[in-house]
Amino acid sequence: MTTSSIPSAGGLLPSPELLPNIRLSEAAKYTLDSPNYVPLVAPATLKKWHVAQQSKLKPLQDELAAATNETEQKKLSKQMEE
Repeated sequence: MTTSSIPSAGGLLPSPELLPNIRLSEAAKYTLDSPNYVPLVAPATLKKWHVAQQSKLKPLQDELAAATNETEQKKLSKQMEE
């Protein structure tokens, strides 16, 4: 295996041609279904919390869908982010 002249903590990195599917600058994605995401609570507890959050968001989402005023839409969107 050839190596490039890019120094790293463990020595030299393999040349980019040998690793075409690896993007060193891509940030990790932390979503519930990503393999690199590990919640700090038990899965059952996380599921209960997620269901509770979705039930809190549902009325706001319905209001946002029904809102016609742009300022009201922005207000509801901001509430949903919090």
